[in-house]
Amino acid sequence: VTGKQKYMSTLTPDGPAFFSGTYNGNPVSTAATLKTIEILGRAGFYERLYRLGDLLRDGINEVIESLGVNAVCYGYGSTWGIFFDRTPPTNYRDVAYHGEAGGREKGNAYVRHMLNHGVFVQPARPARAYLYAAHTEQDVQHTIDAAASFFTEHQAVLR
Repeated sequence: VTGKQKYMSTLTPDGPAFFSGTYNGNPVSTAATLKTIEILGRAGFYERLYRLGDLLRDGINEVIESLGVNAVCYGYGSTWGIFFDRTPPTNYRDVAYHGEAGGREKGNAYVRHMLNHGVFVQPARPARAYLYAAHTEQDVQHTIDAAASFFTEHQAVLR
């Protein structure tokens, strides 16, 4: 927690308001934060990460198109997701309808399949996943291949 002196001085030990937290003033957390900020500021960091996102989305969409399944891989930058319809959602109603129309079950099957193939997609958000700085082009290709095997195995149900 940081702020102007007039606000910070109201907290202990100077002021009457007690404030405490597990990692307050923790040097390891602070060092990790500073290193993260440094890495994010490196030349070409976001360009590389966003290029990997484009490769992933384009690769999965090529598979979807070649198999003729009813799905789309969408996102921006380092985010990506699978939506079991031909167009990505644009509002809450699209998402709600998708879930009620079998998208939830398809999403759950997709998450399980991806996990069984070494790709973790957060179960609570099967429609969205993220690439990180540690990912490589080989990781992206592995993800495309895992998604391709899901779409191939479930091709009949996804048309």
